[in-house]
Amino acid sequence: PVGEACVPLVESGMELVADCVPELASILAYPLEETCASDKAKAFVEDGLGDVARYVVAAHESGELGKAIEESTMKAWIKAAGKEMDRKGKRLFMPLRIVLTGSMQG
Repeated sequence: PVGEACVPLVESGMELVADCVPELASILAYPLEETCASDKAKAFVEDGLGDVARYVVAAHESGELGKAIEESTMKAWIKAAGKEMDRKGKRLFMPLRIVLTGSMQG
């Protein structure tokens, strides 16, 4: 994903590293604190976003999340996570999105 996001930088003819800094900053940004403080995220924060974050961190630490990414089995991992956390639909997908990307969109 990061490589794909960088392709436009090369295609646009950027020649100096300094020319790429603003674009790379937006690609690598993880605005979790800002997102969680927003009015749009308030309902998700109040509905146990921290629990979802702890689940994702535990899955990362155990290697389960990395394995799902490497083996392209994220769909199955998300389904299992939803069952384990008793979440589905927007209550599952938006908190996962916030935790994994730091953002509610994009």
